[in-house]
Amino acid sequence: MMELQSGCGQIKEMRLVEQVAPVQILAVFELIQSYAQEQHFKELHVVSHSTNLNRILQHQQFVLEDVEKNLWIYKVNHK
Repeated sequence: MMELQSGCGQIKEMRLVEQVAPVQILAVFELIQSYAQEQHFKELHVVSHSTNLNRILQHQQFVLEDVEKNLWIYKVNHK
């Protein structure tokens, strides 16, 4: 993950591998989202190149912000 301007983070690269169970992928996303909360990020950005990743992002509350760039954004919930 890299830090962007104004308190946003971006997952620089992520590859989905068929041998990894979906529950493990979801667990990784939950860890990333927890880390973003601890680091006081406002948003997490992901550029997706995969239909499978799109489904996971949607499940994890990411919103497709830019269709052309396939940019998904998660608004970090600070408790």
